[in-house]
Amino acid sequence: MTGQFIQIQYLGQAGILLRGKNTTVIIDPYLSNFVVAGGYGNAELFSRNFLPPILPENLPVIDAVFITHDHADHCDLDTLRVIAANNPKCFFIGPAQVREHLKVLENFRNQLVIPSPKISTMPGNQEIEYCSLPSAHYKIEQNFHSGEYECLGYLIQLDDIVLYHSGDTILYNGIVENILNPKWGVDIACLPVNGRDEIREQLGIVGNLDAYEAVDLALAINAKVLLPMHNDLFTINQEDPELVKTAFSKVKSLDIKQMTPGESFVYKK
Repeated sequence: MTGQFIQIQYLGQAGILLRGKNTTVIIDPYLSNFVVAGGYGNAELFSRNFLPPILPENLPVIDAVFITHDHADHCDLDTLRVIAANNPKCFFIGPAQVREHLKVLENFRNQLVIPSPKISTMPGNQEIEYCSLPSAHYKIEQNFHSGEYECLGYLIQLDDIVLYHSGDTILYNGIVENILNPKWGVDIACLPVNGRDEIREQLGIVGNLDAYEAVDLALAINAKVLLPMHNDLFTINQEDPELVKTAFSKVKSLDIKQMTPGESFVYKK
């Protein structure tokens, strides 16, 4: 036992707040109504099911923001604008399309970091190491100009504890091998469980792992904890919570943290 620990707070949808001893990281924070306010979805289908568990201006000091892809419920400019204004030393890590969105906001220009597929140390901070991995939403896509993957997952090591956040993804050939890093083992896996179906696809909604697939992936990468996500914000893009509960009910070899937005737990190692 190393005595290391981090606090993980679930923010709803795919939002995760990680607090280490001296460093705080946030992933895909959606703390506004940007999908509607930004014109990406209509209010009838894409208004929030719950109020933000914390307002952007009330977040703690943030050292790094990781954005998995440019969909508005993951790359929420109304939230990110506030984080940038309140944290001038914070770095923003995201794929090329995300960085293009952020560049239109002048105060982001000196804070953008190109995500690396190799293990890298956060600029100016020896406590965070990370690498980016491709995610498939529904397929693996690469940016035409930069060659970067357009949808990412991240392995993030904070205070010797490793969290994998997939962003939006389905299973693809090689996903397990991509996640299994010879330097790190995964302690916590944050995976979507809202699934996908023909009705949502006809509405242009690209789906994700379902609960059974999320369990299988978490077990395959030897995660200690599964934090299910992406099944609460929009009713239109939600799997029946009872079906999700059924998928989890017989799993004994995995600690599954079904959290409500705003809820936290401490992971000790």
